[in-house]
Amino acid sequence: MINRNDYELSSDGKTLVKWNNYSTEHLDMNEDQQLKKITEIGGEAFSRCYSLTSIVIPRSVTNIGEGAFAYCMSLISVEIPEGVKEISSYTFQNCTSLSSIIIPKGVEKIEEGAFQNCRSLSSIVIPESIMHCSSISPIKIPESIIGFSSSPIIIIPESIMEIGDRAFEGCTSLSSFIIPENITEIKNGTFENCSSLQSIGIPKNVTKIGDRAFAECSSLSSIYTIKDMIEIMDSIYDIDFSIVSDIMFENIIEIGDGAFMSCTSLKSIQIPKKMKEIRYDTFRDCTSLSSIIIPENIIRIEGGSFLGCTSLTNLIISKNLRKIGDAAFENCVSLVYVLIPKNVKKIGRDAFRGCTSLISIKLPKKVYGIGNCIFENCTSLTSIVFPEGIVEMPYKIIRGCSSLTSIEFPKTLEKMEKVSFIGKRILSLIIIKSEKKLVLEEDISDVLEYQKVDRSEYPDNILSNCTIFVPEQSVESYKKDKEWGKYNIQPMDVSVYDEDDSNSEQDDYEDLEDDEGASYSHWDNDRDYDNYDYYDNYDWLAEAAGTDDPEVMNDVYWNLD
Repeated sequence: MINRNDYELSSDGKTLVKWNNYSTEHLDMNEDQQLKKITEIGGEAFSRCYSLTSIVIPRSVTNIGEGAFAYCMSLISVEIPEGVKEISSYTFQNCTSLSSIIIPKGVEKIEEGAFQNCRSLSSIVIPESIMHCSSISPIKIPESIIGFSSSPIIIIPESIMEIGDRAFEGCTSLSSFIIPENITEIKNGTFENCSSLQSIGIPKNVTKIGDRAFAECSSLSSIYTIKDMIEIMDSIYDIDFSIVSDIMFENIIEIGDGAFMSCTSLKSIQIPKKMKEIRYDTFRDCTSLSSIIIPENIIRIEGGSFLGCTSLTNLIISKNLRKIGDAAFENCVSLVYVLIPKNVKKIGRDAFRGCTSLISIKLPKKVYGIGNCIFENCTSLTSIVFPEGIVEMPYKIIRGCSSLTSIEFPKTLEKMEKVSFIGKRILSLIIIKSEKKLVLEEDISDVLEYQKVDRSEYPDNILSNCTIFVPEQSVESYKKDKEWGKYNIQPMDVSVYDEDDSNSEQDDYEDLEDDEGASYSHWDNDRDYDNYDYYDNYDWLAEAAGTDDPEVMNDVYWNLD
């Protein structure tokens, strides 16, 4: 029996403001003469009614406020009347026992977080009246759409024009999904933490994938065009999916920050051809991603884009790339070789830090900015040549590179940390092109670095075992120096000194400007490959090169007749 003290109404008696009886388990609001006449259930009216297991709402209700049933953790079933036009934000948030719900035909909108963390929800019937969908969990498909009532593959009615932020966030039972053809944007966090999602079909009208759209979808292994998705489903189910049209990735112009972060089952992905940049943390911690091709349209790889991609071995980078951001490839422990294109003008801090399998890397001649620690702890790196323009060696740039046998420093370099040479036990050759004596700096904080290693790995011992080549005219000044005079200083061959210093190619440059307003140059003497489809020819390219070695494949690709 319902008592008058169990609830509070608005002054006009049309809105249920608050349900006060938190011990109520079953409630049929039609049993009370006043409740059966209300037109609205106010925001948070039943919020945290932990004992409530079922409720029948009067047909007179046309509006249910935000968070009306939030945290009703025992709620199993609810009947929504047909007069309701909108499921408001967070209406059933954290209703962890809610297993099924029927949304009536008149509903046109499902707002953000309406079913957030409804972990037991296995069935929702979605009417074709829905135009805006910001939050749904696993769906029971209306029979009128494709001729059957339920499936592990989810297809939302084509009437839906928009799927809002975080619509399916935390839907841990969702395994496959086809996005309606009318959708133009996959918004922020739409499928975040859908840990069972294995495949997704993306339509031609989608131009943007938002921040963290698929983050932590740890089972996601395949991203299909709708055509491919239909063929796969046709082979699994004896159903005609041909009503969905042939769709491609060609219109995607932006993939947001962290969009595929921690998709630990994702092995490969096709970078859309209209994108200009790979955003921050886009593929961070995609631990199964083994190879990726950065196409010509990409000019920036932002910070953390591939950080922690521990299976990444092959990296083909576009010749038009201009910037590699902070920690872009940090801890890619399987990455063996990287060829950085000559148009790259900025490499951010920690860019290749901890790439323990990296044996060789080529830096462009005209880099205008190199960050701190970019090669720190690259324990397999055997040699490195630093480009002209560097005045002061970035902090910790080669610390922990214990396999280095040779280092070449540019003419422009004026100073570097002495502690950088710690632990380089097999270093045997150093080339210093600077005519001005290179300053080795020491800091009181370096004492802590010395404490971490054996005395045999101290810089003085390392440098004493090296042959250090300097310009012939600078040999005497080095030998007379209190610091450099302790080591084996030798004159450098003039032909080696002049080998890479020619400016004859400068006429082949055209001035460009990057997104940060920094001026740099762009090679203009290469063949135009804008119409060459690298993706479609990847297997052929490997065959033509006779190897899947990325360096050889790069050379073959950019020198095609």
